[in-house]
Amino acid sequence: AFAGGATIGWAVENAPVESVDAGGWARNIALLGVALASPIVAALGIQARAHMPRFSLILGPQQQRTRDPLLVALGFCVMATTVLSIMIALGLVFDPRYRDFPFAPLSAAIVPLALVSFWQPAQKGRYGAAEIVACALLAPSAVFILVNETLANWQSLWLCGVLVLLVVILARIRGAPSSA
Repeated sequence: AFAGGATIGWAVENAPVESVDAGGWARNIALLGVALASPIVAALGIQARAHMPRFSLILGPQQQRTRDPLLVALGFCVMATTVLSIMIALGLVFDPRYRDFPFAPLSAAIVPLALVSFWQPAQKGRYGAAEIVACALLAPSAVFILVNETLANWQSLWLCGVLVLLVVILARIRGAPSSA
């Protein structure tokens, strides 16, 4: 909750400045949504000792989906954060000019999810395809952004740090899909 509370005000303050067009507004509203939802859902997940669900347990075939509302909420928070992070990372890799580094809302979303992930021992089982692809996109993107922006840009360093943290979270998500 501290990471969300410490950076959410910064994210709200930066949202109008970083929103130049309709796409920017949509991205920043989505970022603020996950930044506000993740600390709450993560606190509930820690209290319930929940594991991070694989994406296939949320969006997979009907008979394999989980029916636990907390796992669904955790799954949607992780998926939305992952999709937004990939969009931001690829934007900074392929067209970095005039792009902002939304480190504050991503910190507010990713750090609470990391606490849920690290609260329980790593899961056993198979890795999910979506999680593998996300890791394969985010890890090299973080390295490229770091090299491209150099160590002089503290916002870039912060953003790369939370992207790597998300990669670690996604790498810890395992388990065979079940009808739980």
